[in-house]
Amino acid sequence: MKNKPVRYVLFAVMCCIQLYIPVSMVLQQNDTLNNGVPYLFLTAPVDPNDIFRGKYIYLQFSGNEVVVDSTKVWNYDQEVFVSLEKDEKGFAKIKTVSSDQPAVREDFMKAKILSIFPDQHKITLQFPFERYYMEEFDAPVAESVYAEAAIDTSSVTYALVMVKNGKTTLKDVFIDNIPVKTIVSQKSKER
Repeated sequence: MKNKPVRYVLFAVMCCIQLYIPVSMVLQQNDTLNNGVPYLFLTAPVDPNDIFRGKYIYLQFSGNEVVVDSTKVWNYDQEVFVSLEKDEKGFAKIKTVSSDQPAVREDFMKAKILSIFPDQHKITLQFPFERYYMEEFDAPVAESVYAEAAIDTSSVTYALVMVKNGKTTLKDVFIDNIPVKTIVSQKSKER
């Protein structure tokens, strides 16, 4: 009988912890979306046979290769900190890559090393926002539209990513400055 109040308290604490974790993750994502700095990441063509995996568009990015002094200090799948800046057209550009979080107040994100090229003194990074989720019925149309635009050299495809304190949130994908959701909506109306 003495253990009943203790069990109730422990159960209540456990419930609070289980609620706190997902709620804090959602709040952090919303904070990044609402208060983060917008960066436009140019996308690159992908293998058209493997662009869509589930209910999202798989994105690859151009500008994810970095020349480094030595490749010996880097390891495959290593988490790194990427300092960002914008180029003359307003697109995201990698400023520096470090194994330590930047001490200076600047925009940065976490990424992983995807490949290492010792002979070229180059590393390729995998960004944490390679999947753009869509509604189930819009996804096949989006897949087709994005695949065509990604391989069309006259089209500009990019992802709008919000960056804040090392956290990133993919907000939208654009094809020639039009959100892919808008294009999909227009295509659906044409049917």
